[in-house]
Amino acid sequence: MKLKITLDETVYEVDVEVLDDPPAASSSYAASAVRASSAGAVKPPPAAPKPVVEDLDGAKVARSPVRGMVVKLAVHEGEAIQEGDTLVVLEAMKMESAVAAPVAGVVQEIRVKVGDKVENGQVLVVLA
Repeated sequence: MKLKITLDETVYEVDVEVLDDPPAASSSYAASAVRASSAGAVKPPPAAPKPVVEDLDGAKVARSPVRGMVVKLAVHEGEAIQEGDTLVVLEAMKMESAVAAPVAGVVQEIRVKVGDKVENGQVLVVLA
């Protein structure tokens, strides 16, 4: 049986061989090993992205908690903010997440703009 499987927008074609008589210990449907289709090479799924980490004072930076896209900047450079103020709003898996200031301070640098795709752990805002 030939199947198409889509994983992270990559299409894989596989052949699945179905066993006619499942083992006696199992009453469920059984399938033999899956092998790559001769129709084309199948590449393995990509490895999970590693968090992007920079050597900055962790208390004075706001990092992305997820892989996603910037949908809103709630502050501008030079603005004084309080701990817990929303700095950036991200969208990941059709859900919005507000990234809050970890400490009070002044926004020194905004490293993203609306529409940017960000990785888990990426620095979004540097505080002074």
